[in-house]
Amino acid sequence: MEKCLVFACELSVFRHQLCKFHYHQKGLMRNTCTKTGCSKPLFLSLLCKNCFLREYGVCAVKNCNNRPYCSQKCRMHYRSKATIRRHRCQRCSRKSFVNGLCSKHILPHRCEFANCSREVFCRHLCVRHYFKVRRQCVRV
Repeated sequence: MEKCLVFACELSVFRHQLCKFHYHQKGLMRNTCTKTGCSKPLFLSLLCKNCFLREYGVCAVKNCNNRPYCSQKCRMHYRSKATIRRHRCQRCSRKSFVNGLCSKHILPHRCEFANCSREVFCRHLCVRHYFKVRRQCVRV
């Protein structure tokens, strides 16, 4: 019977030459969107930009709070070809993405770990906490 590829792991292979434990740990470290059928890179809240916009965005037409369908408009306004004025970010001159902020200003700039005020390095964590989490996932 084949053994797991991870050093010093004596468990038998489950999938992709990894034991069941390491296979699931590798899944936790994935960096693609978590929506079914979507394989785009992560943006925020474990979603890609398109899925994030569909989940948390609103129609760009004034006084409409429906979810966007295409081009930041709901189905009704998209089909009626309603024109909208492109809004700018409240903090810079870039095109707004969600809630009056561009994609740069939506992302958190501080580590999400409790009581940590360091700059984000990767996956909304600072360097220290990112590698700490990563080491915990790789160990047996």
